[in-house]
Amino acid sequence: MLNPDARALRERAADEGLDIGWYERDRGLHVWLLMPGRDAAAALARMSEGLSG
Repeated sequence: MLNPDARALRERAADEGLDIGWYERDRGLHVWLLMPGRDAAAALARMSEGLSG
């Protein structure tokens, strides 16, 4: 899924009243969350929480 498609999905979800937990990092690299560091650890924790319900 490309970024414009992902943004369109977010908009459609919002129009339907769904919160999909959107997080987009300004000027972030595509795989930045796989790089070591505090920001990556926080992003992975946020994704884990979202997936676990």
